[in-house]
Amino acid sequence: MKKLILFALFFGLCLTTAQSSNLEIPPRVRPQCSMLIGGLLWEANVAVVIGQAPAESGGYGLSILATDNNGVVFSAEFSMDGEVGPGSYTCKFKGIDGGAVLDNYAGKTYLGGFVSKENEFTFVITEVFGSGISRKFRGVFSGTMEAEKGDIIEISSGSFSNM
Repeated sequence: MKKLILFALFFGLCLTTAQSSNLEIPPRVRPQCSMLIGGLLWEANVAVVIGQAPAESGGYGLSILATDNNGVVFSAEFSMDGEVGPGSYTCKFKGIDGGAVLDNYAGKTYLGGFVSKENEFTFVITEVFGSGISRKFRGVFSGTMEAEKGDIIEISSGSFSNM
């Protein structure tokens, strides 16, 4: 009983201290991802996950996964020797390891960045916050994507953020 009373007093003191010092709790940020696909706006409205994780090569990889309520899924990933930081990263055939996939768009799966010499996908990381696997990212992307039988689409004005 004595421990319960001490805990209640400690909790009340912490709450009073936080309220009296006007500590602000930052709002929860909803990750976002959007792009123009052949000039048409696409926005992820179901889920967006953006993160950095250790890669098999010993460096780090940046991954983006975004979905909409029509079942379209955009996923992108690239890895490098060190931590991913601000800068421009172009994924292309025999270039930076990675690329992008747009699945179930108009009933097709499009690949960009790692399929052929004709298509490449560029990510520009504009802002980074934090370290390790808890890093937050903001950036833009663009490129060409190719489906089976040579169907090519242009991705422009892409943006992503989890900060």
